[in-house]
Amino acid sequence: MLGEQQTIPSDGRIGRRVGAPGTGAAEMPDAERRRLDPRGSPRRQTGLRHPKVEGNKEGTPGYLAPEWLTSQIIEKADVYSFGVVVMEIISGRKNLDTSKSEESIHLITLLEEKVKSDQLVDLIDKNNADMQAHKQNVIQVMQLAMWCLQIDCKRRPQMSEVAKVLEGSMDAETNIDHSFVATSAARFGVAQNIGFSSSAHASDLSGPR
Repeated sequence: MLGEQQTIPSDGRIGRRVGAPGTGAAEMPDAERRRLDPRGSPRRQTGLRHPKVEGNKEGTPGYLAPEWLTSQIIEKADVYSFGVVVMEIISGRKNLDTSKSEESIHLITLLEEKVKSDQLVDLIDKNNADMQAHKQNVIQVMQLAMWCLQIDCKRRPQMSEVAKVLEGSMDAETNIDHSFVATSAARFGVAQNIGFSSSAHASDLSGPR
């Protein structure tokens, strides 16, 4: 994906990591598992084709990495989008949901609040009995999502590392920043030598707009 040969596995290994029945993990329905298939990833919506591109900030609101604000897009923008999708699956809701109360409209902002208050279990889909029965396993997958959601793109994993975590051959990084919504271009990891408009905010891309 975007310069890496390794992609997210689509042959059932996600199910074994996130929850094939009898493994002690939280079962993920087939329909949701297919959402993690790179063939249907947000990359196809944003038009990313190269490790670094310049262009218009187009794509699905709520899925774009903060560095889209700079118009210099790198490979790891896909990783951020993947983290958003994982959190949607775990929570059973969209990242941007205007039917929620004002403080809950943006899932990733809510994730920030919950991890800082040690209340991650509150985000697990209450209508999913399997996830509710295996909360600790689900939180491990949330740890992967949070690693993917690092504002500084240099701190995100490679897609090959994401695949290894899903396969169970490595653990997600735990020494991470728990702020996932950027308000300053300097935090993106790609903004040191480019212009930035103070009138825009990264949350316009990864958050409500």
